[in-house]
Amino acid sequence: MKFNKPQYISHFIKNNANITLNSGESVIVYSISNDLTETELNEWAKHILAHYTSQDDIIEGAKSNKISEQKFIENFVLPSVSNQNQTKDVSGNFGEIVFCDFIEFVLEYSVPRYKLYGNPPGNPTQGIDIVAYKMDARPDPDDIILYAEVKASLSETIFSRLQDAINDIEKRKDKDFALALNTAWRKLKLIGNVDEATKIKRFLDSEKPCKRVKSAGLITTANACNTEDFVGVNISNGNTIETYVIYAPDLWELAKDLWKRASL
Repeated sequence: MKFNKPQYISHFIKNNANITLNSGESVIVYSISNDLTETELNEWAKHILAHYTSQDDIIEGAKSNKISEQKFIENFVLPSVSNQNQTKDVSGNFGEIVFCDFIEFVLEYSVPRYKLYGNPPGNPTQGIDIVAYKMDARPDPDDIILYAEVKASLSETIFSRLQDAINDIEKRKDKDFALALNTAWRKLKLIGNVDEATKIKRFLDSEKPCKRVKSAGLITTANACNTEDFVGVNISNGNTIETYVIYAPDLWELAKDLWKRASL
């Protein structure tokens, strides 16, 4: 699947303050303004839905189950914002989708979208959260593969959860990165995205040099952000990890609204 740039990306605002972790590394911070239009919210909702299934599958699934398309989406496609066992999935998936969009449309990587597609509600995906890449037409040592672990805190302001994302990417071993690439390659082929699968396969060849980047991200509900929010958050000595934070007020209410719009 290849997504067009959603309109809500224009509402990302970079925090130009010098924000650092306790260990001294810089944190790149963006906020999302809360003045989105109805059109932008509706498009964002459909953008989220497209990570899970296609419109053709929704039509066919609703017909086969003799229910409305809305009920099919609510029961068989999206995790539920009202089911306590699935709200964690809503939060995590929302965070990953936002960061996929950020990495692709702000940082200008290519981001294969495959993890959520076809997964039934309540069946969380495993493995590294996001795999992204930059490459030339032919393999080049300057090609980049990026691995990101993302955490989401939509109902509370918890900037310290960035440490959880850092810990997750720090503990990943070479075999975890290889497994993530192999999984992306196989699932992209399975859902018919052969072109993207071919590009990912370039990074499966360990004999072709490239740059490998580790990243940790957090999306959290907040009205502001500064260095004091990251007291105690550290990157271990010897590790190089890019860290990103995105915040906006009332994120859980935003996610619930988007989920509702996606079902209509």
